[in-house]
Amino acid sequence: MTEYRNKIRDLLKHYNIGALRYADDQSHGYANKNFKIVTSSGNYFTRFCLQQAVENVEQEIILMKVLEENSFKTAYPVRRNDGDFISYVDKVPVIIYDFLDGQLPGINDLTVSEIARAVALLSTFEVVPGLNKKNAISVEDSIEIMGWDVFRDFKHRDVTENFQRLFEVLKPVLDYKLPTGIVHGDVFPDNTLFKDKRLIGLVDFEEFAIDTLLFDVGMSVNGFCFKDTIMDAGHIEIFISEYCTVRPLSKPEKELIVDYMAWGAVGMTSWHLHQLLFKKNSRQLERVRVLLKRADIILSNRLLIENLIKQ
Repeated sequence: MTEYRNKIRDLLKHYNIGALRYADDQSHGYANKNFKIVTSSGNYFTRFCLQQAVENVEQEIILMKVLEENSFKTAYPVRRNDGDFISYVDKVPVIIYDFLDGQLPGINDLTVSEIARAVALLSTFEVVPGLNKKNAISVEDSIEIMGWDVFRDFKHRDVTENFQRLFEVLKPVLDYKLPTGIVHGDVFPDNTLFKDKRLIGLVDFEEFAIDTLLFDVGMSVNGFCFKDTIMDAGHIEIFISEYCTVRPLSKPEKELIVDYMAWGAVGMTSWHLHQLLFKKNSRQLERVRVLLKRADIILSNRLLIENLIKQ
């Protein structure tokens, strides 16, 4: 921690936000080093982008400008004294953001409604020139994973066999042409902040992409309509209903929405497999099993979900 505190102290010399008073490690995810920092001028959030390519960090800055022009609720990056938003510490991209004083949400009807409308609003924003980041979760990526020797030799066969089975089920429908635009790519509770039961920010756009809009619907359902492997059909109904008040789904999207809910789980599994197969992280082993189970639950409840959407 002392090492990063010194790095942050030196980093702040390039910003007009005061000297460092306190730094709190908030690295709760699977990548990056994140800190809440307190300076003489206020509170901020600092992210060391340990696993993100520089060009992707630059894409995120372009996106932030789009979001700001549309007054979207998120944490915005702080500009350096030289006008840029990205700093480099030991060649690692670093961004300082405004700090949003909120809490992680409980999952209830209100928070599901808030998230649904925010995700739908994001889907309506124009893709400006230069904004072209591809989704790290893709059909091509999953095919590549299944070709790895480490995948074929992985001792937990239930994981690899279920991943391959579910992918083969979903692959044909993922090729259909559907509306595309900006997707957050990781809409889970730990990437949202609430205050007085209202959303104050959908944050951490590290995994954003220009992709099929239904991808964000499927990912959000996994984030806000499940507790472990228990599906909340009522929350799915609320999510889709509220989403459609902002951006109505097309007929083809309605026909494929269940498959994209399942793809949200399988696609997220592919992200975790990158880490699991090489780092053997037991935490991620349990996570992929939960996600694959969710995909099976979604597909086995296809008729129920489709009936909820029609109501």
